[in-house]
Amino acid sequence: MKRFALEIRVASRKSRSYLIRYFLSRIMRLGPQSHQLMFGESEPISKSLSVLKKIDDAYIYSVPHPRDNNLEIHAFSPRYLIRGSDISVDTVTGIVTLPNGNFVVESSSWSKQDLELNVVHRSRYFQEVKVSGVENVLLASNGFYHWLLEDLPLYLRLLKEKRQEGTSLKTFVYDSAPTYVKDFLSWMSIEGINLQRFASFEEMEFISRGDDTGWPRREDINILRDTFAPLFLEKKLDKKIYISRIKSTRTTHYESELTALLAADGWTILYPETLSLAEQIQKISEARVLCGLHGAGLAGMVWMNSSATVIEISRATMSRACFARLANSCHLNYFWLSDDSMDISNLFLAISKLTESDTPVF
Repeated sequence: MKRFALEIRVASRKSRSYLIRYFLSRIMRLGPQSHQLMFGESEPISKSLSVLKKIDDAYIYSVPHPRDNNLEIHAFSPRYLIRGSDISVDTVTGIVTLPNGNFVVESSSWSKQDLELNVVHRSRYFQEVKVSGVENVLLASNGFYHWLLEDLPLYLRLLKEKRQEGTSLKTFVYDSAPTYVKDFLSWMSIEGINLQRFASFEEMEFISRGDDTGWPRREDINILRDTFAPLFLEKKLDKKIYISRIKSTRTTHYESELTALLAADGWTILYPETLSLAEQIQKISEARVLCGLHGAGLAGMVWMNSSATVIEISRATMSRACFARLANSCHLNYFWLSDDSMDISNLFLAISKLTESDTPVF
Protein backbone atom coordinates (compact mmCIF):
# COMPACT_ATOMS: atom_id res chain seq x y z
CA MET A 1 0.00 0.00 0.00
CA LYS A 2 2.85 2.36 0.88
CA ARG A 3 4.55 1.69 -2.45
CA PHE A 4 1.27 2.29 -4.30
CA ALA A 5 0.86 5.65 -2.54
CA LEU A 6 4.40 6.63 -3.58
CA GLU A 7 3.63 5.74 -7.19
CA ILE A 8 0.48 7.89 -7.09
CA ARG A 9 2.41 10.89 -5.75
CA VAL A 10 5.08 10.54 -8.43
CA ALA A 11 2.44 10.22 -11.17
CA SER A 12 0.66 13.30 -9.80
CA ARG A 13 3.84 15.42 -9.86
CA LYS A 14 4.60 14.32 -13.41
CA SER A 15 1.05 15.13 -14.54
CA ARG A 16 1.18 18.65 -13.06
CA SER A 17 4.54 19.28 -14.72
CA TYR A 18 3.23 18.05 -18.05
CA LEU A 19 0.11 20.25 -17.90
CA ILE A 20 2.16 23.35 -17.06
CA ARG A 21 4.56 22.76 -19.96
CA TYR A 22 1.68 21.97 -22.28
CA PHE A 23 0.00 25.27 -21.36
CA LEU A 24 3.19 27.25 -21.96
CA SER A 25 3.88 25.48 -25.26
CA ARG A 26 0.45 25.34 -26.85
CA ILE A 27 -1.65 28.08 -25.26
CA MET A 28 1.10 30.70 -25.19
CA ARG A 29 2.69 29.32 -28.40
CA LEU A 30 6.24 29.45 -27.06
CA GLY A 31 7.46 26.34 -28.86
CA PRO A 32 7.62 25.10 -32.46
CA GLN A 33 5.17 22.61 -33.90
CA SER A 34 6.10 19.13 -35.02
CA HIS A 35 6.12 17.80 -38.54
CA GLN A 36 5.80 14.04 -39.01
CA LEU A 37 7.09 12.48 -42.18
CA MET A 38 3.97 10.31 -42.56
CA PHE A 39 5.42 7.96 -45.15
CA GLY A 40 2.81 7.39 -47.81
CA GLU A 41 3.98 5.51 -50.87
CA SER A 42 7.53 5.93 -49.55
CA GLU A 43 7.38 9.73 -49.74
CA PRO A 44 7.31 12.17 -46.80
CA ILE A 45 4.96 15.13 -46.94
CA SER A 46 7.64 17.78 -47.32
CA LYS A 47 9.48 18.99 -50.40
CA SER A 48 12.59 19.37 -48.25
CA LEU A 49 12.77 15.62 -47.59
CA SER A 50 13.15 12.63 -49.88
CA VAL A 51 13.26 8.90 -49.12
CA LEU A 52 16.34 7.15 -50.49
CA LYS A 53 15.65 3.61 -49.24
CA LYS A 54 14.15 1.53 -46.45
CA ILE A 55 16.72 0.55 -43.83
CA ASP A 56 14.81 -1.54 -41.24
CA ASP A 57 11.46 -3.29 -41.06
CA ALA A 58 8.87 -2.79 -38.34
CA TYR A 59 8.53 -5.42 -35.61
CA ILE A 60 6.99 -6.01 -32.16
CA TYR A 61 9.10 -6.57 -29.06
CA SER A 62 8.06 -7.59 -25.55
CA VAL A 63 9.84 -7.97 -22.22
CA PRO A 64 8.68 -8.40 -18.57
CA HIS A 65 8.96 -5.25 -16.45
CA PRO A 66 11.50 -5.88 -13.64
CA ARG A 67 9.32 -4.38 -10.91
CA ASP A 68 6.05 -6.31 -11.33
CA ASN A 69 6.88 -8.82 -14.10
CA ASN A 70 4.00 -7.55 -16.24
CA LEU A 71 4.69 -7.86 -19.95
CA GLU A 72 5.65 -4.63 -21.77
CA ILE A 73 5.13 -4.46 -25.52
CA HIS A 74 6.71 -1.99 -27.93
CA ALA A 75 6.21 -1.53 -31.68
CA PHE A 76 9.31 -0.50 -33.62
CA SER A 77 8.55 1.50 -36.75
CA PRO A 78 10.28 0.92 -40.09
CA ARG A 79 13.30 3.18 -40.60
CA TYR A 80 14.25 5.01 -43.79
CA LEU A 81 17.32 6.70 -45.17
CA ILE A 82 16.28 10.33 -45.73
CA ARG A 83 17.92 13.16 -47.65
CA GLY A 84 17.05 16.62 -46.40
CA SER A 85 17.52 19.77 -48.46
CA ASP A 86 17.55 23.32 -47.11
CA ILE A 87 17.12 22.16 -43.51
CA SER A 88 18.30 23.41 -40.14
CA VAL A 89 19.86 21.07 -37.57
CA ASP A 90 20.51 21.22 -33.84
CA THR A 91 24.01 19.69 -33.72
CA VAL A 92 23.58 18.60 -30.08
CA THR A 93 20.28 16.73 -30.37
CA GLY A 94 20.29 16.04 -34.11
CA ILE A 95 16.75 17.39 -34.47
CA VAL A 96 15.98 18.55 -38.00
CA THR A 97 13.94 21.70 -38.63
CA LEU A 98 12.21 22.46 -41.93
CA PRO A 99 12.15 25.84 -43.75
CA ASN A 100 8.66 26.53 -42.34
CA GLY A 101 10.08 26.43 -38.79
CA ASN A 102 8.58 23.09 -37.76
CA PHE A 103 10.81 20.24 -36.63
CA VAL A 104 10.78 16.66 -37.93
CA VAL A 105 9.61 14.21 -35.27
CA GLU A 106 11.45 11.30 -36.87
CA SER A 107 14.81 13.01 -36.48
CA SER A 108 14.67 12.15 -32.76
CA SER A 109 13.93 9.00 -30.72
CA TRP A 110 11.83 11.03 -28.27
CA SER A 111 8.05 11.11 -28.51
CA LYS A 112 6.19 13.87 -30.33
CA GLN A 113 4.78 15.13 -27.01
CA ASP A 114 8.19 15.35 -25.35
CA LEU A 115 9.63 17.17 -28.34
CA GLU A 116 6.81 19.70 -28.60
CA LEU A 117 7.30 20.58 -24.94
CA ASN A 118 11.08 20.60 -24.76
CA VAL A 119 12.74 21.09 -28.15
CA VAL A 120 14.70 24.29 -28.74
CA HIS A 121 13.41 26.11 -31.81
CA ARG A 122 15.79 26.21 -34.74
CA SER A 123 18.19 29.12 -34.27
CA ARG A 124 15.42 31.63 -33.61
CA TYR A 125 17.83 33.57 -31.44
CA PHE A 126 21.09 32.32 -32.95
CA GLN A 127 23.06 32.98 -36.11
CA GLU A 128 23.30 29.80 -38.15
CA VAL A 129 26.36 28.47 -39.89
CA LYS A 130 25.54 27.48 -43.47
CA VAL A 131 26.91 24.17 -44.80
CA SER A 132 26.99 23.67 -48.56
CA GLY A 133 27.63 20.58 -50.64
CA VAL A 134 26.30 17.03 -50.55
CA GLU A 135 27.03 13.75 -48.72
CA ASN A 136 26.87 15.47 -45.34
CA VAL A 137 25.97 13.70 -42.10
CA LEU A 138 25.75 14.80 -38.46
CA LEU A 139 26.96 12.83 -35.44
CA ALA A 140 24.83 14.23 -32.62
CA SER A 141 26.16 14.91 -29.10
CA ASN A 142 23.39 13.79 -26.77
CA GLY A 143 23.97 12.42 -23.27
CA PHE A 144 25.95 9.19 -23.17
CA TYR A 145 23.05 6.70 -22.95
CA HIS A 146 21.13 8.29 -25.81
CA TRP A 147 24.27 8.89 -27.87
CA LEU A 148 25.54 5.33 -27.54
CA LEU A 149 22.24 3.51 -28.08
CA GLU A 150 20.31 5.90 -30.34
CA ASP A 151 22.68 8.26 -32.18
CA LEU A 152 25.86 6.27 -32.77
CA PRO A 153 24.25 3.13 -34.26
CA LEU A 154 22.42 5.15 -36.93
CA TYR A 155 25.60 7.06 -37.77
CA LEU A 156 27.40 3.71 -38.16
CA ARG A 157 24.58 2.46 -40.36
CA LEU A 158 24.97 5.50 -42.59
CA LEU A 159 28.72 4.92 -42.87
CA LYS A 160 28.10 1.30 -43.81
CA GLU A 161 25.51 2.21 -46.45
CA LYS A 162 27.78 4.78 -48.07
CA ARG A 163 30.86 2.59 -48.02
CA GLN A 164 28.90 -0.12 -49.80
CA GLU A 165 28.04 2.49 -52.44
CA GLY A 166 31.67 3.57 -52.64
CA THR A 167 30.74 7.04 -51.35
CA SER A 168 32.46 8.95 -48.56
CA LEU A 169 30.61 11.16 -46.09
CA LYS A 170 31.59 14.44 -44.46
CA THR A 171 30.95 14.10 -40.71
CA PHE A 172 29.88 17.20 -38.80
CA VAL A 173 29.88 17.43 -35.03
CA TYR A 174 29.07 20.00 -32.33
CA ASP A 175 32.23 21.98 -31.55
CA SER A 176 31.78 21.40 -27.80
CA ALA A 177 30.88 17.72 -28.15
CA PRO A 178 31.49 15.48 -25.11
CA THR A 179 34.79 13.61 -24.84
CA TYR A 180 33.24 10.26 -25.77
CA VAL A 181 32.15 11.65 -29.16
CA LYS A 182 35.66 12.88 -29.90
CA ASP A 183 37.14 9.59 -28.63
CA PHE A 184 34.99 7.66 -31.07
CA LEU A 185 35.98 9.81 -34.04
CA SER A 186 39.65 9.52 -33.12
CA TRP A 187 39.45 5.73 -32.72
CA MET A 188 37.72 5.42 -36.10
CA SER A 189 40.20 7.86 -37.72
CA ILE A 190 37.31 10.05 -38.84
CA GLU A 191 37.84 13.78 -39.20
CA GLY A 192 34.93 15.54 -37.58
CA ILE A 193 34.09 19.02 -38.87
CA ASN A 194 33.14 21.28 -35.96
CA LEU A 195 29.94 23.33 -36.01
CA GLN A 196 28.15 25.66 -33.63
CA ARG A 197 24.92 24.57 -31.93
CA PHE A 198 22.71 25.37 -34.93
CA ALA A 199 23.55 24.97 -38.59
CA SER A 200 21.68 24.99 -41.89
CA PHE A 201 22.52 22.35 -44.51
CA GLU A 202 22.11 22.62 -48.23
CA GLU A 203 21.86 18.83 -48.08
CA MET A 204 22.17 16.27 -45.27
CA GLU A 205 21.28 12.59 -44.86
CA PHE A 206 19.84 10.94 -41.78
CA ILE A 207 17.96 7.78 -40.81
CA SER A 208 14.41 8.25 -39.56
CA ARG A 209 13.52 7.10 -36.05
CA GLY A 210 10.48 6.00 -34.12
CA ASP A 211 9.36 6.81 -30.57
CA ASP A 212 11.97 4.39 -29.19
CA THR A 213 13.74 6.12 -26.31
CA GLY A 214 14.37 3.46 -23.67
CA TRP A 215 13.75 0.66 -26.19
CA PRO A 216 17.02 -0.49 -27.84
CA ARG A 217 16.73 -2.08 -31.28
CA ARG A 218 18.50 -5.38 -31.96
CA GLU A 219 19.99 -3.99 -35.21
CA ASP A 220 21.63 -1.16 -33.26
CA ILE A 221 23.15 -3.43 -30.62
CA ASN A 222 24.52 -5.69 -33.35
CA ILE A 223 26.28 -2.91 -35.25
CA LEU A 224 27.76 -1.50 -32.02
CA ARG A 225 29.21 -4.88 -31.08
CA ASP A 226 30.47 -5.55 -34.61
CA THR A 227 32.17 -2.14 -34.81
CA PHE A 228 33.92 -2.31 -31.45
CA ALA A 229 34.69 -6.06 -31.45
CA PRO A 230 38.47 -5.41 -31.83
CA LEU A 231 38.41 -3.84 -28.35
CA PHE A 232 36.83 -6.81 -26.58
CA LEU A 233 39.49 -8.43 -24.42
CA GLU A 234 40.01 -12.18 -24.73
CA LYS A 235 40.44 -12.90 -21.04
CA LYS A 236 38.70 -14.98 -18.41
CA LEU A 237 35.49 -13.14 -17.61
CA ASP A 238 35.91 -13.03 -13.85
CA LYS A 239 35.83 -9.32 -13.06
CA LYS A 240 33.18 -7.73 -10.87
CA ILE A 241 32.88 -4.10 -11.93
CA TYR A 242 31.00 -1.33 -10.16
CA ILE A 243 30.23 1.81 -12.20
CA SER A 244 30.67 4.73 -9.81
CA ARG A 245 28.98 8.12 -10.05
CA ILE A 246 31.09 9.68 -7.30
CA LYS A 247 33.14 11.74 -9.78
CA SER A 248 30.14 12.49 -11.95
CA THR A 249 26.58 13.60 -11.20
CA ARG A 250 23.62 12.23 -9.28
CA THR A 251 25.62 10.19 -6.80
CA THR A 252 24.00 9.19 -3.50
CA HIS A 253 24.83 9.81 0.14
CA TYR A 254 25.84 6.17 0.61
CA GLU A 255 27.91 5.51 -2.53
CA SER A 256 31.31 6.17 -0.94
CA GLU A 257 30.60 3.65 1.82
CA LEU A 258 29.22 1.10 -0.63
CA THR A 259 32.21 1.34 -3.00
CA ALA A 260 34.59 0.89 -0.06
CA LEU A 261 32.85 -2.38 0.87
CA LEU A 262 32.82 -3.58 -2.74
CA ALA A 263 36.50 -2.71 -3.29
CA ALA A 264 37.45 -4.66 -0.16
CA ASP A 265 35.53 -7.62 -1.61
CA GLY A 266 37.54 -7.63 -4.83
CA TRP A 267 35.34 -5.43 -7.03
CA THR A 268 36.89 -3.08 -9.58
CA ILE A 269 35.51 0.45 -9.14
CA LEU A 270 35.21 2.15 -12.51
CA TYR A 271 34.98 5.91 -13.01
CA PRO A 272 33.91 6.24 -16.68
CA GLU A 273 34.60 9.97 -16.92
CA THR A 274 38.30 9.29 -16.24
CA LEU A 275 38.61 6.80 -19.12
CA SER A 276 38.51 7.07 -22.88
CA LEU A 277 35.66 5.35 -24.69
CA ALA A 278 38.02 2.58 -25.85
CA GLU A 279 39.27 2.02 -22.28
CA GLN A 280 35.70 1.76 -20.99
CA ILE A 281 34.86 -0.84 -23.61
CA GLN A 282 38.00 -2.87 -22.89
CA LYS A 283 37.40 -2.97 -19.15
CA ILE A 284 33.66 -3.68 -19.22
CA SER A 285 34.11 -6.43 -21.82
CA GLU A 286 36.00 -8.37 -19.13
CA ALA A 287 33.17 -8.20 -16.60
CA ARG A 288 31.30 -11.22 -15.31
CA VAL A 289 29.16 -8.85 -13.20
CA LEU A 290 28.38 -5.16 -13.77
CA CYS A 291 26.70 -3.17 -11.00
CA GLY A 292 25.79 0.48 -10.56
CA LEU A 293 23.21 3.11 -9.75
CA HIS A 294 20.58 3.86 -12.37
CA GLY A 295 22.51 5.95 -14.88
CA ALA A 296 24.17 6.11 -18.28
CA GLY A 297 27.22 4.11 -17.17
CA LEU A 298 25.14 0.93 -17.18
CA ALA A 299 24.71 1.29 -20.95
CA GLY A 300 28.18 -0.23 -21.12
CA MET A 301 26.54 -3.62 -20.65
CA VAL A 302 26.38 -3.82 -24.47
CA TRP A 303 30.09 -4.81 -24.37
CA MET A 304 29.54 -7.79 -22.03
CA ASN A 305 29.38 -11.45 -23.03
CA SER A 306 25.92 -13.01 -23.08
CA SER A 307 24.95 -14.73 -19.80
CA ALA A 308 26.91 -12.17 -17.74
CA THR A 309 25.08 -10.39 -14.90
CA VAL A 310 23.90 -6.80 -14.50
CA ILE A 311 22.70 -5.35 -11.17
CA GLU A 312 20.90 -1.99 -11.17
CA ILE A 313 20.32 -0.01 -7.97
CA SER A 314 17.61 2.66 -7.81
CA ARG A 315 14.66 3.97 -5.84
CA ALA A 316 11.48 1.92 -5.74
CA THR A 317 9.69 4.82 -7.44
CA MET A 318 12.12 4.76 -10.36
CA SER A 319 9.86 3.10 -12.92
CA ARG A 320 12.13 3.42 -15.97
CA ALA A 321 12.97 -0.06 -17.22
CA CYS A 322 15.41 0.93 -19.98
CA PHE A 323 18.31 -1.04 -18.53
CA ALA A 324 16.19 -4.14 -17.97
CA ARG A 325 15.17 -4.00 -21.63
CA LEU A 326 18.77 -3.49 -22.72
CA ALA A 327 19.95 -6.42 -20.62
CA ASN A 328 17.24 -8.61 -22.11
CA SER A 329 18.23 -7.58 -25.66
CA CYS A 330 21.88 -8.40 -24.85
CA HIS A 331 20.93 -11.80 -23.34
CA LEU A 332 22.25 -10.86 -19.90
CA ASN A 333 21.02 -11.80 -16.45
CA TYR A 334 19.44 -8.71 -14.91
CA PHE A 335 18.61 -7.89 -11.29
CA TRP A 336 17.15 -4.79 -9.73
CA LEU A 337 17.74 -3.66 -6.13
CA SER A 338 15.85 -0.91 -4.34
CA ASP A 339 17.93 1.22 -1.98
CA ASP A 340 14.90 2.76 -0.25
CA SER A 341 14.76 0.59 2.86
CA MET A 342 18.23 -0.93 3.01
CA ASP A 343 21.14 0.14 5.12
CA ILE A 344 24.50 -0.08 3.35
CA SER A 345 25.49 -3.40 4.92
CA ASN A 346 22.28 -5.06 3.73
CA LEU A 347 22.63 -3.53 0.26
CA PHE A 348 26.19 -4.87 0.02
CA LEU A 349 25.03 -8.33 1.16
CA ALA A 350 22.22 -8.30 -1.42
CA ILE A 351 24.70 -7.44 -4.19
CA SER A 352 27.06 -10.19 -3.04
CA LYS A 353 24.26 -12.74 -3.03
CA LEU A 354 23.14 -11.79 -6.55
CA THR A 355 26.73 -11.91 -7.78
CA GLU A 356 26.75 -15.66 -7.16
CA SER A 357 23.18 -16.23 -8.37
CA ASP A 358 22.35 -17.92 -11.67
CA THR A 359 18.67 -16.99 -11.61
CA PRO A 360 17.87 -13.87 -13.71
CA VAL A 361 14.94 -11.56 -13.07
CA PHE A 362 13.41 -12.43 -16.45
